[in-house]
Formats: sequence, C-alpha cells, structure tokens
Amino acid sequence: MVALTVEGTYQNGQFVLEKPIPYNELVKVVLLVLEPEGNKGIESQSFSFYESLELTKNVKGNISDLIVEERRAAQW
Repeated sequence: MVALTVEGTYQNGQFVLEKPIPYNELVKVVLLVLEPEGNKGIESQSFSFYESLELTKNVKGNISDLIVEERRAAQW
C-alpha cells in the first residue's frame, strides 16, 4: 500500500485540504487528527488496563494486527 499525505485544517465540522487529492476514482482515506497545542490527551499514568479493555471491547479481530497495519501505512 502506498500512502499520500495531504495537509489541511478542520473547523466548524468541515475539513479543508491545502491542495486537492490527485484521484478521480473512489479511494480509501484514513484521517489522522493532531491534538491542538496544550491538549495533553490521555495521560498514560492515569490510564488503566481496564479502561483500555472497555475502549476496545467492540474491536473485531486482533488489535495488535490493526496497530501494526496502521503504523506501516503511516510510514509511507
């Protein structure tokens, strides 16, 4: 799989790309949202094993395989 990185912004429910995506056909898209400056997100010290089980209870398949696939796609 080859990945294309296109930057843009999100505001008021809309994503605005800095430049158009060069495809006319239907393509799969994965969106990575960067946390705003100053937003700490989840602090690992206060995130428990049981909370992670609750958050992933609806994941079908192997979560490790999904993470590896996502990281490989991000490298390209």
